[in-house]
Amino acid sequence: MILKALDLLRELGWGIISLIYNFIDAIYSIISKINELDIVGTMAENKTFSSFYSSVVVISLTIFGLFVTWQFAKKIIEPDEGPSVNQIVTEVFKCGALILVSTFLFVQISTFSIQLSGYTGSILTNGNNTTLGTELLSNYVDYADDYKSSDKFENDDFKSQIKNGTFSSQQHYNDKYTIKERFIRSDERDYKYKIQWIVAVLCGGFFLYALVFSAIMLARRQVEFLFLFLISPIIYATSVCNKQRRSALVEQLVSLTLQSAVVVLIINITALLAVQINATSFFSNYF
Repeated sequence: MILKALDLLRELGWGIISLIYNFIDAIYSIISKINELDIVGTMAENKTFSSFYSSVVVISLTIFGLFVTWQFAKKIIEPDEGPSVNQIVTEVFKCGALILVSTFLFVQISTFSIQLSGYTGSILTNGNNTTLGTELLSNYVDYADDYKSSDKFENDDFKSQIKNGTFSSQQHYNDKYTIKERFIRSDERDYKYKIQWIVAVLCGGFFLYALVFSAIMLARRQVEFLFLFLISPIIYATSVCNKQRRSALVEQLVSLTLQSAVVVLIINITALLAVQINATSFFSNYF
């Protein structure tokens, strides 16, 4: 009766743990898809967006012409004030070139950002065809100490079972081995596996929260990157003889480029921390 009650408790506990770590895999997959999305290339296929961006470029070129005219007009009115004619001409060439190559520049930066975040995202999995959730969960399951020292011990690969899903589907978490054989009453049995229930739930729950927050942050980053792509021609057009404005755009662009890779790297570091917590002896609630 006691084992049957424990079976139900373990089944309930494992169901909660499986749900948490399945969500971890799902959210991490969403994060990977967000990072792999070439937002500029994707939106370029939308006719409405392409038409709108073409209008922005035309407007920026018009504004650029007005700013150039104004700079030369100021120089004629006040020849001793402001930048020299050579500096104005240099600024005109710089800003004009930036307007023309703006699309190419953002496409290349987007590609680099995708490659960088993909590299940082492979740190934990190492291309071994495992998911992040199962990689973490397998660290909270082990053979029971008494089972390892018994003559009934079979070194089955439970980590592979966790990774392919059979550990849950076939309820291997409730597998038992015979401690004492009896002729009249039922054999005395105990569980093969010990599971760190509290640590698995706490670490998994915290990690799931971190992943949801990261997914929202990366989705916002994509929107900000697209918005920056849209307004960049206008910023370049209005930055003639105004290096600070261009510098602010470049700083924001660099920040957005590195943001996805940094977030994915933090996720992997958090995962490694969760695995390391498993090695501590603070929690010892096995049953």
